[in-house]
Amino acid sequence: TLSRRDALPIWRPDGERTRRLVDALMLDKEIRLALNLLDTANVGSSYAVSSAWTTYTTGNSDPLGDIWTAADNIRVATGYRPTDVLFSEPAWRHFRRHADVINKAGNPYVSAGGLYPGEAAVSQMLEMEVHVGAAYLNSANEGQTGAYTPVWSDGVWIYHRPRNPSIEEPSAGYQFRWTRDGLPNM
Repeated sequence: TLSRRDALPIWRPDGERTRRLVDALMLDKEIRLALNLLDTANVGSSYAVSSAWTTYTTGNSDPLGDIWTAADNIRVATGYRPTDVLFSEPAWRHFRRHADVINKAGNPYVSAGGLYPGEAAVSQMLEMEVHVGAAYLNSANEGQTGAYTPVWSDGVWIYHRPRNPSIEEPSAGYQFRWTRDGLPNM
């Protein structure tokens, strides 16, 4: 006999299919968003860094300087202070492993030590809300070995977003969805 502890999990194929479909739709939406936002032809200004952040020692790259320079460029170009920064997962990984970021975000009074800073510590240091786009796309055919690539490539997107949606204040990242009579609004 089965006891309550031995209860078998209930398989709900419709719920699993629905969850998988919603995941696929959200991934598709994120891919379209990343393609639009990281295309420099679609944004008001862009800034290319002089060195990749893959070397984590001080002096070889300057991720904090790069972020602050880009933020200053946005402020000068638009008159608005950037409020948010979106790191791709690879860029975030390299950014938070850099010695300068560890030193300044962890404890600005102690040099050369500390843990990798989290999003909250970096948000406080940069005075911008930090987001990490961590979605990966499997471009392999069904049944084949997975071929995973980050949706957000290795980019960083810095932008202004009002805290409440407003048609009176400019914002990056607004999305509009048209509805049609007879179709439910998603």
